[in-house]
Amino acid sequence: MNLSLKIQLQQAKAKAVSGYSQEMLTACQQIIETHSKDIEAYLDVGVLFLNFGYLTRAKECFEHVCELAPNDQRALTNLANLARDAGDHAETLRLFQP
Repeated sequence: MNLSLKIQLQQAKAKAVSGYSQEMLTACQQIIETHSKDIEAYLDVGVLFLNFGYLTRAKECFEHVCELAPNDQRALTNLANLARDAGDHAETLRLFQP
């Protein structure tokens, strides 16, 4: 991960922790626009969204990773966990099947 991305992610997380949700969302949007082909950026932003309750946005990030790298287990696992938490067990099983 490049230093600029790491700093941007830290700043976005700090905004979320401080209760500045809209600023965190804006920072995350800037990260994914700037790093639109960077799988790590999308995974990290997706996890940040997930940790702060933005489940739809997290899902979108993980789905984008799957478009860029269809067999990325990190994205598939996060999508499966989201489906499980939503009670969609059929989707969870589908995502975990080879």
